[in-house]
Amino acid sequence: MATDTAAMRDLLSYITHELASNTEALQIDAVEDGSNSITFNVHADKEDLGKLIGRNGKTAKSIRHLLSLLVDDQDCRVNVEFIE
Repeated sequence: MATDTAAMRDLLSYITHELASNTEALQIDAVEDGSNSITFNVHADKEDLGKLIGRNGKTAKSIRHLLSLLVDDQDCRVNVEFIE
């Protein structure tokens, strides 16, 4: 799971840095909830949260979907929280 977590963090970091204007304010924390669940907390500026979440949450949903594809063959749940 550690390598999957690193790959997911790298992908999430790449996506968020491409979308955000203030990349210095971006911070990503990973919290493993037991053996089959991981939550990524993305801390960003208020101005960038709109870009990261997207209209009606479509961008956030797409980001979550891409991360879930990395662990599709395992019984693992991935969640991404966007925090100001």
